[in-house]
Amino acid sequence: GVIKELLAADHKRHVQLTKVLRLPKGLQTQMIEFQKHHGPTKGPAQPDAPGEADSSS
Repeated sequence: GVIKELLAADHKRHVQLTKVLRLPKGLQTQMIEFQKHHGPTKGPAQPDAPGEADSSS
């Protein structure tokens, strides 16, 4: 059911986060920046919110 799917998605996110936390600091930052701009690694990329686009450049 829905709850099972949510738990699976949450677990997947937790595993990804754990992997990221094992990376060297510089790589962590790159991953976080990448996800900020391109959204989570799965699914369609979210368009940037207008306020965020300027601050990154």
